[in-house]
Amino acid sequence: MLTYNGSGFQTNSVQFDWIGGWNLSGGDQQFVGDFNGDGKDDVFIRSAEYAGLLTYNGSGFQTNSVQFDWIDGWNLSGGDQQFVGDFNGDGKDDVFIRSAEYAGLLTYNGSGFQTNSVQFDWIGGWNLSGGDQHFVGDFNGDGKDDVFIRSAEYAGMLTYNGSGFQTNSVQFDWIGGWNLGGGDQHFVGDFN
Repeated sequence: MLTYNGSGFQTNSVQFDWIGGWNLSGGDQQFVGDFNGDGKDDVFIRSAEYAGLLTYNGSGFQTNSVQFDWIDGWNLSGGDQQFVGDFNGDGKDDVFIRSAEYAGLLTYNGSGFQTNSVQFDWIGGWNLSGGDQHFVGDFNGDGKDDVFIRSAEYAGMLTYNGSGFQTNSVQFDWIGGWNLGGGDQHFVGDFN
């Protein structure tokens, strides 16, 4: 762990090979958010078939949970994509998880992650596809994060309603004077 001391970075801890029940690997993916709601950032860590939560205890990271193969209704896979945000508005970060044709919401319950919803193929008017792009932000100003979702010629808005995601809008080909294209790039922020 590196921290900034005002004039430069310093090393607070170095951990090798294992952190509690998690075997570190070069293929691991890490996603940062406050998943347990304690006001400090945690690390949601993923390998192909495992998911875990790492928290920092002042002298090093510790493993709070390690889950294998399934998290309730979600089958962990190396092809999953994860996006962090507070989608249900409870003040803790969640994980919007995607595979080619599935979408789900994972929340941390104090001892591990749980699946709050799993949706297949369609979310309202949006047909889930492996080529979708996702961008997280509070786009409608309700205090909860949403998902701006894009395919080559479509754009949509997904919001979480307590039991699953819903489509708030789907637009095709043109948004006002903008012709949607597969090469579009997106950047999220509060610009106005």
